Amino acid sequence: MTTYIYTLEHPITNEIRYIGKTNSPERRLHHHWTVGYKSNNKIGNWLKSLKKLKLKPIMKIIDETSDNWQQLEMYWISQFKTWGFRLTNHTDGGEGSYGGAQWNNVPVTAFTKEGVMIKSFESQKQCAQYFNTTQGNVKAVANGKNILLLKKYQIKFGIILENIDKAKERKPYKLSENKIPITEEKLLIAKKMIDEGNSFRKTAIAIGTNHITLAKYLKNYENRE
Repeated sequence: MTTYIYTLEHPITNEIRYIGKTNSPERRLHHHWTVGYKSNNKIGNWLKSLKKLKLKPIMKIIDETSDNWQQLEMYWISQFKTWGFRLTNHTDGGEGSYGGAQWNNVPVTAFTKEGVMIKSFESQKQCAQYFNTTQGNVKAVANGKNILLLKKYQIKFGIILENIDKAKERKPYKLSENKIPITEEKLLIAKKMIDEGNSFRKTAIAIGTNHITLAKYLKNYENRE
C-alpha cells in the first residue's frame, strides 16, 4: 500500500503549516476539514481559524513510499522546520510513536551544511558518539535548532537513503520550486518592510513564506533590475 506524505497550505498565502501522512489523500483532507478542526492543538486551532474565514486548506503531495513511511514523515517535518516553516505539527512525525528513551533508537542521517550526506546511523546515540556530543544535541539539530557544536552539519530523522546520489535527490524539495510563489507585489512589500528595519523572518511571515525563500526571490529580483 502506498503512503503519501503531504502538506497543508494556507489557501491565500500558500504558507505550509502542516506535514502529514495518509493512504487516502481525499479522505484525509475531508477528515481535517470536518473533524480535525475540533482538536485543541496547534493544527486544530489553525484549521479553526481558517473555518472562521470560510477558507479551506490546500493539500499537496510531496512524497510517497510503500515502505517505512515513519522515517519519511519525520524527515520532511525536520526538513521544513530547518527551512523555517511555522509548522503546526505537535510531534516529530512517525505518528508520534517515539518518546522518552525510545528516541535513542530513532535512526538519523547526517549531512554537511551543503547537503552532502556524511553517514546514516541506526540510532541517535550512535550519531552522538560519532560527533562527540549528546543525544539531546542530535535531536535538537534534527528539529531545526542551532547547536554550536554541530553548526557545520545538518541532521535528519531516518536513514534517508543508502547512497549520496539518492540523498541529493531527497534533500531537494527546492524552495524556489516548491509551490510558494512570491508575486512581484509581495516582493515590493517585502523590500519596503526590510528597508524599514524589519527582519527577514518577520517580513517573510508577513507575506506568507519563509525567510530562506524570501532571500532567494529578492536576490533574483535584484539581479533582474
